[in-house]
Amino acid sequence: MVKLEITEQQAGALVQLIDLAIKAGGLSVAEAGVFFTKLIQPQLQPEVAPEGAEGEQAVEPDIETSQVDLKG
Repeated sequence: MVKLEITEQQAGALVQLIDLAIKAGGLSVAEAGVFFTKLIQPQLQPEVAPEGAEGEQAVEPDIETSQVDLKG
């Protein structure tokens, strides 16, 4: 097994690259793209305490991603 550590911004960019690959390659790459995206996206979601813990409701913060320029 290989473990890879990347930042949230890098993970967001990687998901965008996978999305572009799926759009460009169509069904031939879609299954692999979905597989890897499902591995990455849950890790981008912050762990949230169950509702009602400490009297506060859990709120997920927005995760901002930026587009990557591949030409430069």
